[in-house]
Amino acid sequence: MEINVSDCIEVDTNPFFQSCAGNGKVTVRLNEHTYRPQYDLSNDWLSFAYRAFRSLRYLLEKEDMEVKKFVSVGSGCGIDVLGAINILGVQKIIALDIHPRVLPLIQANVVANLDKKVSLELEVRESDVLSGLATRDGKVDLIYENLPNLPLPENDGLLDGIKTASFVDTSLYSCPPIIQKHLLTLHFQCLIQARHYLAINGSVINSIGGRIPRYVLDETFHQAGYHAKVLVLGLKPQTEIEEVLPGYVLAENSSEVKFSFYRLDNFTSELPCIIYGYSQNFDEQAFLASIEAYKVNATEALALYRKGIPIGHTVYMFRAKLKDGRDISQNFQ
Repeated sequence: MEINVSDCIEVDTNPFFQSCAGNGKVTVRLNEHTYRPQYDLSNDWLSFAYRAFRSLRYLLEKEDMEVKKFVSVGSGCGIDVLGAINILGVQKIIALDIHPRVLPLIQANVVANLDKKVSLELEVRESDVLSGLATRDGKVDLIYENLPNLPLPENDGLLDGIKTASFVDTSLYSCPPIIQKHLLTLHFQCLIQARHYLAINGSVINSIGGRIPRYVLDETFHQAGYHAKVLVLGLKPQTEIEEVLPGYVLAENSSEVKFSFYRLDNFTSELPCIIYGYSQNFDEQAFLASIEAYKVNATEALALYRKGIPIGHTVYMFRAKLKDGRDISQNFQ
């Protein structure tokens, strides 16, 4: 497919890895269907992904394990793949995305920013969650997912603009009601589908905006058959607010669920505010208690934003591993 490029930007990856150019920067081509990373990644979702990769690398070294085969789900422009190559040292990669117009960009961006000394097997495939994988692909050591949450509005096309970065057609999937109403449908689907492909001791890294109660996250992993531990937890500014927050407001108005956001006008700590799950000092409850006073629901957050008050949300990066070998995936096709 012809590469459709509308912009070309530079991203500073130096805090996390050195680029092949040796200047700590990667050049990324984008189009109208790809999320636009910030030059300074400190408050970008990518910084959480890269921190999760570094945390996992630390844990894998202690476990005397490595990632040989890596799958990225919802790869967008492919910059997450560059992080996996440079931080985890992966050499066999399958990059998946539901939008056919971004697939050539993934390939082009990875190749353009790859150290020529690195031997890499890269396949890029159109895929709804993990539907692009097949039994012939064998087992996978690590699946990284950064999937959207919001139900697609009626009469909107999923492939229009960057809709696939934030929205999901929930009518296509089945999952337990508590998970669906808290907008975790695709994360759950990925976990269920991943059961077919994970190697023994393989992992899924789930990137989830922590706008929902913690017990719902626990229930999501439990019902999918996984144990999950926090790799990274932090607070960051909400981006694309006018595109994203109205969807959460609509979800609040149609159910009893309240989503958690944070007003940042009086927040005194520097953002992003990050804690690491492998640290001996990790205290998730203390972290959440420290920001509780700033919490508002989606409806309040949108009203505050329109008055000029900055809004943030928490981000969890989980490492999920199967509890056992049971295949329960047929229950939720």
